[in-house]
Amino acid sequence: MKRDTILRKVIKDLDSNDYSFVAVTNMHSCVDIFAKRLERMLAIKVVYNIDAMTKEEADSLGKMGTFFNAEPIVIGAVSKDKELGKDTVYTRFSTACISEESFNIVGERQMTYAASKAVGVTVSVDSSRLRYLMKLNNTSARALAKATDLSNDTIYRHCSADGCASLEVANRMEKALNGKITTTVVYKARGNGEFKTLANTKMDVAEFSNAPFDMVARGVNRYEISYDANPRTMRKRATLFRRIHDTFEGNHPFFISRSRGGEIFGVPAISRRSLGQVQSESQLLNLLTC
Repeated sequence: MKRDTILRKVIKDLDSNDYSFVAVTNMHSCVDIFAKRLERMLAIKVVYNIDAMTKEEADSLGKMGTFFNAEPIVIGAVSKDKELGKDTVYTRFSTACISEESFNIVGERQMTYAASKAVGVTVSVDSSRLRYLMKLNNTSARALAKATDLSNDTIYRHCSADGCASLEVANRMEKALNGKITTTVVYKARGNGEFKTLANTKMDVAEFSNAPFDMVARGVNRYEISYDANPRTMRKRATLFRRIHDTFEGNHPFFISRSRGGEIFGVPAISRRSLGQVQSESQLLNLLTC
């Protein structure tokens, strides 16, 4: 079974289960399909042999899942030249992998596999918020450490001062305390001006090197962003951007242009100079919708 055959079957499965979806076509990408049904979102990568998926691709897919609030999943056919078992969940660099047959059987039921860890993601932990929730739940540091399977030193460190933690550690504490203690998701970036500008809006921001866009920002809404490129690439990305915008609510893709604003192939474009003056998500949204 070739990869294209698997991809067609997955699209048919999504359609038969009433998912809204957008397929990434004619582009090398860490994700092949974004799909949503009700409140459930999937970020799907389709391969033939799951062993061929690289760590970089797995990391990017996990990061994509984080920013799209989606379950990252790899759908393939074989591993080590053996067919993937039905109703069996495999992992590749902590990313859940299943066969197309298993995916089809799942249907409308919630998938029971463990979502992949968003590798490389750190979050800012608000120590005062952590202490407040611990007091609200009448939970000591030692009790929280035991409930989350974390060390006492880890809990004491986050209680004593604001700092960073892995997304997995933060999620454990938030689940145990039934409240939010994190502020901003942070990814290591190349440090370009656009990344810094968007970070100043207090939105979560990530860069991608193997996706159909260059950056994603997430606040109240989500923003897929691409820089100036050759016309052929920008036309393909514009087609994808329009489909994402039309399919999923709260998505506002746009191009960052060296000098021009307005639209590029029907997608809003913001000049670097104008973007540099943006200080909030509401200002960004006004630029895109005015």
